Amino acid sequence: MPRDGCPSRTLGDAQKALSKKKPEPMDRAHLVTAVERAMAGDWDGAHSIAQEDEVDPLACWVHAVLHKQEGDAENARYWYTRASQFYESYADPMAELAAIKAVLTY
Repeated sequence: MPRDGCPSRTLGDAQKALSKKKPEPMDRAHLVTAVERAMAGDWDGAHSIAQEDEVDPLACWVHAVLHKQEGDAENARYWYTRASQFYESYADPMAELAAIKAVLTY
């Protein structure tokens, strides 16, 4: 290791790091389906879609609302944080789902 404390990097290491693809965000139509299922009362169907992407902020927001609906505030707050949203922003999960759908279909 060099004296500066940083590990040595090669050009190959840099090329590998730059060539790594970021995960693609979930298809918006797929998320709309999750929201529509949640609004229709199909929590399991909506949840199975939302949990497919743990990185995309909109998928995390849908996931958060689903856990709010089921009454799991701790888990919901975790997903709200991942989505950069706030648990307290909407008192009514159905109104929040409608807002998410509007964002997805704008």
